[in-house]
Amino acid sequence: MRRITIRRATGVQRGLAVLMTTSLAMGLAACGGNDDDSSSTSSNVSGVAEINEIFGPGGKAAGEGLEINDGMLLAMTGAGSFYGKVMKQGSELASEQIKAAGGPDFKITVADHKTGDVPAAVAGARKLISQDKSAIIQSSFGPVTQAIIPMLQAGKVLGFNGGGAELAQQEKDFLWLTRVFYGDDSAPGGLTWLAKENPKAKKLFVLGTAENGGNAMDNIVPKVWPQVQPGGEIVGNEKHTLGITDFKQIIA
Repeated sequence: MRRITIRRATGVQRGLAVLMTTSLAMGLAACGGNDDDSSSTSSNVSGVAEINEIFGPGGKAAGEGLEINDGMLLAMTGAGSFYGKVMKQGSELASEQIKAAGGPDFKITVADHKTGDVPAAVAGARKLISQDKSAIIQSSFGPVTQAIIPMLQAGKVLGFNGGGAELAQQEKDFLWLTRVFYGDDSAPGGLTWLAKENPKAKKLFVLGTAENGGNAMDNIVPKVWPQVQPGGEIVGNEKHTLGITDFKQIIA
């Protein structure tokens, strides 16, 4: 079984090779290969036939035989533990399907950032890198991912952030963002609609999380609301912990 580690790879060419392998896995893609190289036909894992039909038969050219240590930094405890649970389950299923379809074997290790606790995240990332020898870390939550960027860069570990992307994470070496800044794009249109439907509403209280919407809350909404609603003003702007359902103390 061949193993892969980012830290052994040096230079742009090897870094791109690792990225391509990772992208194959995340997209369930299997470029090249032939029927003789593929092990997918002997597998009973659900969905494999569809994967091979879309992406190809798998095999050596698609990463079959590679064993990749894949670290995940997730919210396994705390108010946002639901997100960590489904992310972990989804990745484990994908790993099983990718291997059965003739792709790499992703060995998943999970560290708990306790729903956005930065010290817990840093400790977890340190373990994933130094002890578990993770070649990849899939992260979640904005402040958490922001905090581990220097560790990814120092260890030359490829990071993916599939949740909680923020503007400050753009164009950072060894970090790839895999989702849009949906708060930034939708805020102006949403505020325009709100003003049109509620012409008498002037005061706006902004309540949200730091996950994906931080820039919209801090910069876009305070600027756009007075523009689309004459006399409009922001009377409050607060971020809450992800996962809470009781907002009485905040809005009282």
